[in-house]
Amino acid sequence: MTVDRYLLESDRTYFECGARLTPLPGAVLAHVAGFEDLAAGAVVHRIDPGGLAPDPLTWLVALEKRLASLGVQRAQLYLDVPAPELEWALTHIGYRCREEVGLLHPAAPLQSDVTLTPIRDEEDWHLKQALHPDNESGPDGHTNNPVRWAAFERFKQAAGYFTLYLARHHGEVCGAMGMAEVGPIMQFKNLVVAPAHRRRGVGAAMLRAGVRLAHDRNKMVLGGFAITGDAGEALYLGSGFTPVTRQWGWDRLLTVAAPVRRFQRTARAHR
Repeated sequence: MTVDRYLLESDRTYFECGARLTPLPGAVLAHVAGFEDLAAGAVVHRIDPGGLAPDPLTWLVALEKRLASLGVQRAQLYLDVPAPELEWALTHIGYRCREEVGLLHPAAPLQSDVTLTPIRDEEDWHLKQALHPDNESGPDGHTNNPVRWAAFERFKQAAGYFTLYLARHHGEVCGAMGMAEVGPIMQFKNLVVAPAHRRRGVGAAMLRAGVRLAHDRNKMVLGGFAITGDAGEALYLGSGFTPVTRQWGWDRLLTVAAPVRRFQRTARAHR
């Protein structure tokens, strides 16, 4: 497996770790019970466009019924290969698409004035939660309740996916990020910089500390994902990361009724 595939696989593992996995026609549903209110709590991925029988629309309707029966509030799908018919169906039902770029940086003994310390106790978790202001888009691109998001990350750490670290700059907590080891790579996940420390070079210093940690763990590279066009992408590119792969996240609130009948007529005309 190439390093770019390992990077994609690290995201698949993130969603599946600690989750109930349900095979679907042409896909897998990773559902973390108790976190249905979070977009990352129920994700449909490992999608094979050729396996969406009998057709993408019927498949989507059945999928949304299943998700709703589980109490899932937001349908979240990930594609890492082109799927024109499914993408057309998703667009016309009202899904939003966010392209994510996967980037890598060679592991190296870089110097940084930021230190990373593992989150261990309740005080650490309180500091981590305080890094996420209310009504602000979180590391996954969605607006999440800080308490619920911290609980979800705590669950993923306990399930063994990653270790979460607090970042300190001259002793003051300035951010946090998770670090997961998958094959020859280390992936940083859910990087967040405290509001008071933004636009001061702290994010870049955190990445340098991550590159060093990957080196110390004998990994080839440090990798991560950013939403295309977002500030995170600019930060990673400016820190020497190289784009190597893409994936596409599609999401829609299930509390908003999909115009299925109208879409079925449109789909027949499209065919």
